[in-house]
Amino acid sequence: MKARHALSATLALALYVTEAHSGEPAQQPMAVAEFVKLGILSHLRTAAEVCTKHIPSAKADWERMLDDTSVKVDRFTRDLLGKDPFAGLDKELIPSAGTVEVLKAVETMNGDLNAQIEKGNPDVDCPKMLKNFQGMSDEFLKAGVTQALAGVQAMLVGYKSGYIK
Repeated sequence: MKARHALSATLALALYVTEAHSGEPAQQPMAVAEFVKLGILSHLRTAAEVCTKHIPSAKADWERMLDDTSVKVDRFTRDLLGKDPFAGLDKELIPSAGTVEVLKAVETMNGDLNAQIEKGNPDVDCPKMLKNFQGMSDEFLKAGVTQALAGVQAMLVGYKSGYIK
């Protein structure tokens, strides 16, 4: 499992929502920054949950990685939302229907990751995953946040233009 998969998760969520139409009960709209953070960190949290179940002694390392990554995602998102081409995006909300689809997509993706880890050799794979996640450079993480924001921006254009309902 490479770190880039976690970053690609947010864009995949945005694209999933653009193709889905929800008949589900409405959820609360979600702020763009919250959406980006959910997409990036939920994948990492799932890996952490599965891996610490197999290697409880690694829990502190996983929690530290999650905390550090969360702070960086917040910082990069805040910085990018204040500049073109994302200026003003911080005032947008993911519509309720999109929020339902996002939550379904996150659940599906996390279930797939859980199954992938369990199917492999967690005692060997989990330490490698943790090392990969810990080794994400700021530049790489910021590029992932940028990609996620671009996906969200495209999704919101779809909602506004009526392409997505």
